[in-house]
Amino acid sequence: MESFAGISLTQSLLKDYWFGAPAAQLKMARVSVQIANRTREVEVVNKMIEFVNAYYDMVYGLENVKVKTEAVNLAVRLRTENEKRVSVGKMIALDVTEAEVKVSEAREELILAQDFLRERRLKILKLLVERYEAGSIPEFSVSASLGVKTPAESPAELVVEALAHRPDYLMAIEQAKKDKIGFNVARSARLPQLDLKFSYGLGGLESTPYKTYRQLIKDDQAQWSMGAVLSMPIGNVKAKADQRIAKRKLDEDELNTAELHASISLDVSNALERLSMLQLRLETATTSRTLATQGLDVEENRLEAGQTTSFSVLDFQRKASEAQTRELAARVDLKKAEAELWASMGMLPTMLGFDINPPEAPAHQHKHFFR
Repeated sequence: MESFAGISLTQSLLKDYWFGAPAAQLKMARVSVQIANRTREVEVVNKMIEFVNAYYDMVYGLENVKVKTEAVNLAVRLRTENEKRVSVGKMIALDVTEAEVKVSEAREELILAQDFLRERRLKILKLLVERYEAGSIPEFSVSASLGVKTPAESPAELVVEALAHRPDYLMAIEQAKKDKIGFNVARSARLPQLDLKFSYGLGGLESTPYKTYRQLIKDDQAQWSMGAVLSMPIGNVKAKADQRIAKRKLDEDELNTAELHASISLDVSNALERLSMLQLRLETATTSRTLATQGLDVEENRLEAGQTTSFSVLDFQRKASEAQTRELAARVDLKKAEAELWASMGMLPTMLGFDINPPEAPAHQHKHFFR
């Protein structure tokens, strides 16, 4: 019967070098937590983009209702004035009929605008409310500044910032780290098992356990031993196959990261160009609205002086209302394009004042590009 009291150490020199697969699994688990956090960020940002678009659509809906209400008021005022002119012989009954038609058309456009607003309210409710049991859609208002801040930095600088913040790109990097650990484990599994063994302590060798134990505690001569054990499986087919699979994953990660890099660069460039084009559209729409409003004022003054017809004034009213709607749509689209640029850079939550990073993860120090 043999007994031993001491320490025994085994160090892998090839396969499972250092702590081997258990430590690798721990590292992979930590990276998996980071990937899960990034996945959550992507989902939150996508929902946030959807909500921002719905929010600005409702802003447009509210303002457009005001525009169409004013158009109805103008048409009603013109009809009333035409009725007065007919009563004193300055107009004929046909002018009143034309004004009545305009009132009806303006009210129809107002109803359409109100229906658009109702649909946008409903969309926001669906995004925010999980359960709804009321009999009708509640009326509520939103407000937002439609001013836009354009970035002062170059597209290349914005792309660098986007690569530091886009959660889908960061998730791809984390996935590559995880697969790299898996590849190292698979590569290690192909190596021969070479273990360096060392032991130091007291030993006993007798015919019974009791005598062995007595010898162990009385023996004051320490024993030590050191050696190496080498083992190699024949063929090692499975380990080779696992390494090939792990290598393919690494290649896919590299390709995916490169594709995301290119896609992010295109997203940022496209968002910048869209922002620039919509800025030009807004400037043109503003000019059109100004000219249409001035034309309406001039035509109404001419009508007072008896120099034009009611039909002409009605036509100018329609053009002025449509110009106001186009300008409003241009402002809202420009604001949505600004949010699109923030989203393409991965900075939409930050610019809106939200922090969606998990408490255990260090928050990024964001550089504010929009001045």
